[in-house]
Amino acid sequence: MAGLADLFGHMNDTERLHLNIYRDWGGLNSHNSWWDHHDTAEMVDIESLFPYLRFLDYEINPVINNSFTNDAGIDGSSWQYNSAGQSTLTLHFWLHFDSYYDFLDKKRDIQNYFTSKAAFELSFSNHPIIHARCYTSKCDMTLKDQGTHDLLFDVEMINALGLWFTNKTSLLQKRWKSDWLYDLHM
Repeated sequence: MAGLADLFGHMNDTERLHLNIYRDWGGLNSHNSWWDHHDTAEMVDIESLFPYLRFLDYEINPVINNSFTNDAGIDGSSWQYNSAGQSTLTLHFWLHFDSYYDFLDKKRDIQNYFTSKAAFELSFSNHPIIHARCYTSKCDMTLKDQGTHDLLFDVEMINALGLWFTNKTSLLQKRWKSDWLYDLHM
C-alpha cells in the first residue's frame, strides 16, 4: 500500500478525480427533495465529509434491454426497440487508519453514511454537470490483512434510471460555466 501513499503524495488536488455527493433522504413520508431544492442544494466533495477517505475512481456500464418479436412463418426474430435498464455504479475508495480501533470507528461512520435510507445524487469532477441518482446496494469494508493501515474498498450503487441526467435549465442559467458545454455535448 505504500505505492498508494506515494501516488497521492505527489498529486495535487486538481489532478485527482473527485466525487461530489448529495444525500436525499427517502423512506416513508419522504419524497425526492433534490428536485425541490436543487437550485440551492450544494453537492459536497465526499472527502470533505470524511477527510481520511480518498476517492479513487468509478465504474459504470449501461444495461441495454432489447425487445424482439417472433412472427409465425418468419425465421429468426425482429428487433422492436430497446431501453436503458438499471445499472451498477461502483465507487472505489482508499481508507487510511492508525489502528484497528480507528479502522472500526471510520468504517462505522462511512457505512452509516452510505447505508442510510436515502438516494444519492452523484457527480464527478471530470463531468460536474452530469448526475446519477443512485441507491446503495453494497458497502463491504472487510479488513483482510490486519498488519496494514490501508484498505481499498468499493461501494456499489444502483443507478435506477440507468442513465445520467443534468439539472433543470434554470440552474444551468444561474450557475453557467463555459466548461459545461463539454458535459452537455454542445
